[in-house]
Amino acid sequence: LAIFADWPYTLVPLTDDADVVTFFGPWLTPELVGTRDQGTSVPIALGHARAIWEARPRDDARRIVLMISDAEVHDGRAEVLDSVAAGSVAGVEVWTAGVGTSAGAARVVPGSGPAPLLPDGQPVVAGYAEGLLRAIAEQGRGSFHDVSGESGADDLVAALVRDRPVTSTDDGLSWRPAFWLLFAALLLLVVEAGADFGRLATRRRVA
Repeated sequence: LAIFADWPYTLVPLTDDADVVTFFGPWLTPELVGTRDQGTSVPIALGHARAIWEARPRDDARRIVLMISDAEVHDGRAEVLDSVAAGSVAGVEVWTAGVGTSAGAARVVPGSGPAPLLPDGQPVVAGYAEGLLRAIAEQGRGSFHDVSGESGADDLVAALVRDRPVTSTDDGLSWRPAFWLLFAALLLLVVEAGADFGRLATRRRVA
């Protein structure tokens, strides 16, 4: 779990424990990004995500980067898509989740309540580049979803689950660790029962 503006910051390292990520969810606030860290650089953020994956390589893992953004970036469109293509070559899929409205929204000064940001006497309005988000997802072999509403987030989760590739671990029970543990437990029970039966038979012969 990483946040990014002009530079990315890792909030939670790559982990298999979803509860850890959920725990840090409420801490995702604008104050985590430095006041001097303005703008949005998608190429740097995606490069950071690729580095995280490369630091913990797993042959059996499907490497997906989910970028949640309004896609109002200060990089050129070509530069953004080139960075996505580089990740695709490295085996990283890029999915995009759009947050924003076509009308945009006025930015506010952090910690000042609803006071608008007026660097030049005019309010700064954050845009929403849905077209770029769609292009990023297409280039990254992923999928775009508008998650401004709850239904959009549900659709995104459903798509990630639905698009999950079926592997040998999904085909049957025989490859699952739980199956082998159960099988071993049953085998031990059979062996123990056989031993008990043998001891009982020996006692009867002695008697």
